[in-house]
This record gives sequence, C-alpha cells and structure tokens, in this order.
Amino acid sequence: MENCVIYIRMSTEKQDNSVESQKQVLKNFAEVNNYKIIKEYIDEGISGRSVKNRSAFLQMIEDSYKNMFTTILIFDTSRFARNLEEFIVYKSELKRNNIKLLSVTEPINDDDTSILIDAMLGALNEMHSRKLSTTVKRGMLYKAKQGFYQTPPPFGYIKKNNIIITISSEAEIVKKIFDLFLINKTYYGVATKLNEIGLLKRKGGNWNSTDIKRVLNNKAYIGYVFYNNKYYKGNHENIISKEIFSKTQKIIKMKNRKEFKAKPENIYKHWLSGIIKCYYCNSNLTYNKDKNGNIYYRCSYNRNGKCNYSNFISVKKLEALLLSSLREITIKNTFYSKYNEYDEKKDIQKSIKNLDIKLKRCKNAYINNIDTLEEYSMNKNNLMKEKEKLEFSIKLLKENNKLKIRAIEDLLLNPNIPILEKNIVLKSIIHKIILDKYNKKFIIYYYI
Repeated sequence: MENCVIYIRMSTEKQDNSVESQKQVLKNFAEVNNYKIIKEYIDEGISGRSVKNRSAFLQMIEDSYKNMFTTILIFDTSRFARNLEEFIVYKSELKRNNIKLLSVTEPINDDDTSILIDAMLGALNEMHSRKLSTTVKRGMLYKAKQGFYQTPPPFGYIKKNNIIITISSEAEIVKKIFDLFLINKTYYGVATKLNEIGLLKRKGGNWNSTDIKRVLNNKAYIGYVFYNNKYYKGNHENIISKEIFSKTQKIIKMKNRKEFKAKPENIYKHWLSGIIKCYYCNSNLTYNKDKNGNIYYRCSYNRNGKCNYSNFISVKKLEALLLSSLREITIKNTFYSKYNEYDEKKDIQKSIKNLDIKLKRCKNAYINNIDTLEEYSMNKNNLMKEKEKLEFSIKLLKENNKLKIRAIEDLLLNPNIPILEKNIVLKSIIHKIILDKYNKKFIIYYYI
C-alpha cells in the first residue's frame, strides 16, 4: 500500500464540489486503489489563479522533498492550479521528487503525451479562471448599478443581509463633521474639535485630517455607491443633504491643501517654528519645555534617535541672535540672496554693467573718428543719465529693505501681534536658519 496525501481547494465562489464532497471522493478513490492517506492539505476560500496565497499547497510542495509520500490525489486539475505556467512548473517539480499527481476525474499521464495533456488542461483551467473573473466583475458591476455596495460601507453605515443600514449614532457624527467644516473650514480643526468633545471613530480612535477629508469627499452620504472608480445611485438612506454636500465641495475647491491642514494659531508655540533646522541632519528644530520651565528648540531627529547630535538652543538666545542679525543687515545691507527667485538688485547691477560697456564703445567710436565730438557728448550724456537712475534705484532698494526689516523687527517685538502672523511675516523674508551648536554656527538665509 502506497502512502499518499490529498490536496483540496475550494475558492470563494459558490461551488458544488465543496471541501467535504471532494474529500469523500478522494477517500473512496484511495481505498479502491490501495492508497493510504497520511495527510490532508486543504486551502479553503482561496482562488486558484495563483499559489502565492495558498499556504497548504506550498507546504505540500515543501513536504514533497521529505520522502513522506509517493502520490498526491486531487479531485481535478483546477484544484491544483488554474494558471498554466504554475501547473506545469509545480507538476514538474513533483516529478523530479518522484511524486505522482493523480486526478480522480481527469487523466494525468506520465508518458510522452503528458506534456501536451498538461498544457491543454492547464490552458483550459486558466481560461475558465479568467472567464470566471470576468463573470464575477460583471456581476459586481451589475449590483453596483442596482445600488448595492460591493465593499464594506463607510462610517455611518453597516451591511446586514446585503442591505445597507444607517447607524444613527455614527450618522450624527457625520452630520457634525459637515457642520463643523462649514464653520471651521479646515480638516485639522474639525478633527481636533471632534476629539475634544469625545466623538471618536467606530473603534474608539481619534480623528485626524485624513479621516475628515475622506468623510467630506464621500458621496455615499448623499446616496451613492462607489465601485471601480465610479459612483452609482445607491438605494441606501442619505445622511447629508445634497445642498450641504455641494457647499462643502465649493469650499474644498476654493481652498488649497495647505489651508486645510493649517493648524489654529494657538497650536504654534513660537513664531520661529518651522524655520530653524539642524546643521547635521537638516530636520526641523522643535519647540520644547522641560520640567524646570526652560524653553528651547531641539533637533527633532535627535529626540527620535535618528540624529547623533543633540543640537539645541534656548528660545531667549535664539530670539537675540535673530534680532541682532536683522539690525545688522539694516546697517550693512548684507542680504544673502541665494534663495531669491528674482534678485532685483542683481538685475539692476547687470543693467549698469551693460551701460558701462556702451559708454566704452561710445568713447572708442569717438577715438576712431566714427562719431563726432557732438555725437559722443550726446550719447555719453544719455547713457550717464540712465546709469544715474539705475544707481538711484539700488540706493532706494536698500532703503526700502531697511524699512521692511525695521517694520518686521517692530512686529516681532510687539506682544499684541498673534504668533501665527509673526511666523508668516518672518517666513516672507527668511528661507531657513541653520544651527550648529558644536561649532557655534548660526546661519540665516534671507530671501531679500
């Protein structure tokens, strides 16, 4: 009596050949043909299109190397594989291990015709699998067009016996989200408010900006179902009126992504937030306060173990360094313009340089008797007047920058100006500030 194993697979689709019916047929075949079943490998509710998710099948292939059995019994070749390539590859692997694959309903030979038969059976199974997939998709599309959800419904609904039912407690939260957004107009603000008043998600978690965005953009709440990147008219109850949903969408289209995620100004701890960066890892330095009340900025990556340098500076010292730099540039006009998209001063200087070249040409034309003295004098005077205007423009630009810096300094020192407003104004002239505590470097990159 030869040792054998049986392999049984049943997909998620409804089938006549259930696990138990396959098992009974295989046991009867083994008994009649003098086989001893030593193990059963069963993949239930799994598609045959690929073996990667069939753990029992893969374990069976691995066990085929252990000389535990000589034969594998299957109900039909579609149980083994519906992919032609995988059917041939794994049957060949079994053959190398001297393992026979026997179908109790179809012929699987090991003679010269086996290659052709294997290819035919594998191809037929793959065709059937693809046809079945197309049929399933067609059925799902038909159900979507009839207004039925093909996937679990969103927050606010639950599916029972293929019917979408509204959960009143969750529906109230959905309504609250839309109401708050029409007032607050930011995802972050709505999420924060919900968490503050204890209106949590289904499993008790806090809301975040992504959750709020998903709710506000979901047409399920005005009676639609979503399938294959399209919306179809559903047969479930609306939670939100089309009028409110339309108002929400108008706000979303009018505002940009940054505004939605913007934090309320009371979240900003200091007006330098988001500007100071670590010299070693280029991450932001974040606002911190220790148990003794000391306030400082510290490398965020160092706190998380991603940066080896404890790069930090006290807020008081940081403010003093920045204000000192602002006062210095109003006196010396030493602006670092590396990050400036359009350097007006540099553009003017280029024009002056071109005028100097023209003046030199005028002089050469006079020296070489091309122009008369009168012509040279007239051209020279015109070019000099234009040059004086440009030089005056540079002087005026310097004075304007001085006035701008002084105005910003006054704004930063004014305790009545909101932190967020100070932060926005500062970011209008400063690209970033680099801190290197160990080498005592404090570098400010200005736009102007």
